Amino acid sequence: MATRGQFATDAQASAYDTAAKYAFENGGHEGLADFFRENPPFGGTKAVIEMLSGAGVIRLAQGGKPIILASEETISRWAATYAKNSPNWASGSLKETLSALVPNTKAVLSPDGVKTVFANAKYEVKVDNLFNYFRVRNLSTNQYVDAAGGMVKTGRLNGKEAKNFLQQQTHIRNLDP
Repeated sequence: MATRGQFATDAQASAYDTAAKYAFENGGHEGLADFFRENPPFGGTKAVIEMLSGAGVIRLAQGGKPIILASEETISRWAATYAKNSPNWASGSLKETLSALVPNTKAVLSPDGVKTVFANAKYEVKVDNLFNYFRVRNLSTNQYVDAAGGMVKTGRLNGKEAKNFLQQQTHIRNLDP
């Protein structure tokens, strides 16, 4: 629910909530996403707002980041998985990876707002907007690679150990501010 601090009057906050609810009731998540794109609270400034719509959580993230449409339970599950696995992940600069592997490509936002994809004929860089990590896939081999586009070698590892190592090396925590 919008708060008075985000609007000049309580009536404005109430009207905004009513319009958002109407958009969801008549257009589902896509209708609500369209509403927020056309009517962003704060005019897209720095605050993070969560609005519970009953069926999902809508997150407008800092500085114009995308709208995330997912249930609170789903986001909590994602957060737990991220917290468990991300300390073992590689790290790198998303800006450098985009510049080197997919320069001058247009961002494509997933329908739920969770991922942003940059792609050209050779690589696809998929960015997780919620947890600020990315993965790079070589489209000719259909395999995930490191931040520089290099194949990840597992050496003598086999089975689950090899799979875990590949996951750790191809999930890349973004170091950019």
